[in-house]
Amino acid sequence: MDCDTTGIEPDIALVKYKLLAGKGDGTLKLVNHTIPEALTHLGYKGENNDAILTYINEHDMIESAPGLKDADLPVFDCAFKPFKGTRSVSPIGYIRMTAACQPIVPDALLALHTR
Repeated sequence: MDCDTTGIEPDIALVKYKLLAGKGDGTLKLVNHTIPEALTHLGYKGENNDAILTYINEHDMIESAPGLKDADLPVFDCAFKPFKGTRSVSPIGYIRMTAACQPIVPDALLALHTR
């Protein structure tokens, strides 16, 4: 019941909430499992990773996470802006990311943005 993206599109959000089946008596909170891998790839280690993950879990966003460099924030931008955050991938950015890997996305769709 994982929610991490398996495609080339930006992830919907770093933190997702799923309603539990049945009577709807609860929710399941899922923090994207690719975050630690991305942090490691960017050079973050050990306790710094843990502090950032704890912050994400507590605040549902990565903005203002302790020890995270501002220059690295775009790596974690998602399709949806966090409730308390300000960052997200723009709609045209989403289309361009998809179009770069999927040539079936017509140029006409990209042209709509310029109108």
